Amino acid sequence: MKPILLLLAVSGLSALLLILLFLCFSRKNPSGPRRSCPDPEEKECRADVQTACEEKPVPASGSGEGVRPRSERRMDDTLAEVYSRIENYFQTAKPYLEGNVSICEVAQRLYTNKQYVSVAVKRFSGLNFCQYVNRYRIRYAMELFRGNRTLRMSELAQLSGFNSVTSFNISFRYFMDQPPGDWCRKCRNGEFDEMTL
Repeated sequence: MKPILLLLAVSGLSALLLILLFLCFSRKNPSGPRRSCPDPEEKECRADVQTACEEKPVPASGSGEGVRPRSERRMDDTLAEVYSRIENYFQTAKPYLEGNVSICEVAQRLYTNKQYVSVAVKRFSGLNFCQYVNRYRIRYAMELFRGNRTLRMSELAQLSGFNSVTSFNISFRYFMDQPPGDWCRKCRNGEFDEMTL
């Protein structure tokens, strides 16, 4: 009698383990079907999940798009506020003039984190952080040259925060579609006075 009970206990335990393994792997299996919402008839369905499943986005008046969730709107507002602080910091403190300005340093100065800085810059300027910094440097170099048309390329690069003339040339070409020497020559000849960046 005892061997039969032992056999039943072992087989019951292994069946239970198989069921648990099946449940674990069926939920984590990326190739298997995924349900975005639990079945409303499941008794374990959390109220917030069930409500989220039942609610459909209501189209905004005339836009044809659904209303964004409140958390998305809050994130957009947060990122807009972070970007506004970044712009203000760059315009007043001019951190781009330091050759080694980093995203971590900017985030620290603005009491935020580098992820927010990176996402805000990308979303609102369309540039990554390095491109954003270099755009400010190029603008500054253009202003410098307008004020003193005798400056050489190496001086412009150094004064505007670039660590090398090569990186200055590459960035200038990226934003202005021409080498800085050509732009400076046109500026000296008075071919254009408007800043196009």
